[in-house]
Amino acid sequence: DRRGCAGSAHHRDRRHHIVAFVGQLAVVRLPEDAEPVNLGPERVPLRDDVVAPIPMVRGPGATAPVFEQGFFVVPKLGGMAEE
Repeated sequence: DRRGCAGSAHHRDRRHHIVAFVGQLAVVRLPEDAEPVNLGPERVPLRDDVVAPIPMVRGPGATAPVFEQGFFVVPKLGGMAEE
């Protein structure tokens, strides 16, 4: 529960002022010939969603102690071996 925080009233008041300011912007009258402000392109072309493997500098077998038929060979731990 954050109601007991010392700065919570301060943050609440700041949010209130921000929302009030944005509300004031909604009622600003603009000239009829005013151009809208676009901060970026209206449309951005989408790239193809292509899934491709990332090439590795060296394969997994290059750093594995034992690598056979595409798999890492991991020895069983002594406490987990079947008796």
